Amino acid sequence: MGNQLAGIAPSQIFPVEHYLTDLPDIHYDYNLGSTRFFKVARARHKEGWTVVKVFAIHDPSLPLRTHRDRLEEIRSLMTCIPNCLPFQKSILTEKAAILIRQYVKDNLYDRISTRPFLNSMEKHWIAFQLLNAVNNCHKLG
Repeated sequence: MGNQLAGIAPSQIFPVEHYLTDLPDIHYDYNLGSTRFFKVARARHKEGWTVVKVFAIHDPSLPLRTHRDRLEEIRSLMTCIPNCLPFQKSILTEKAAILIRQYVKDNLYDRISTRPFLNSMEKHWIAFQLLNAVNNCHKLG
């Protein structure tokens, strides 16, 4: 009835740039935040800025290859949807699973909540685009 540890506790917690040292074409710029599962950073690639999400592997027995294959399948399906921005690359190393996508400076929340505020027609257009993206994703399964 006591508390139990539900997973392997990491012996050492590394910063996000530690996991990017294995990738020669990705150069760490700065940290965008961390969640329970992912460390997120902005990085420089030869094609421009990217967002890199890192999942640190503490338990090597996790079946991450099946998840990577599913992510690749979703990415290939979503490339034909113009108003969605899927991850462009997924990398599985010994230390981490890494997702890479294009960096976009402002997200939708930032655009809605800053000046100049959107008029009614622009709000309707954004709502239409969001519903269209969800509809297209549902059509693809």
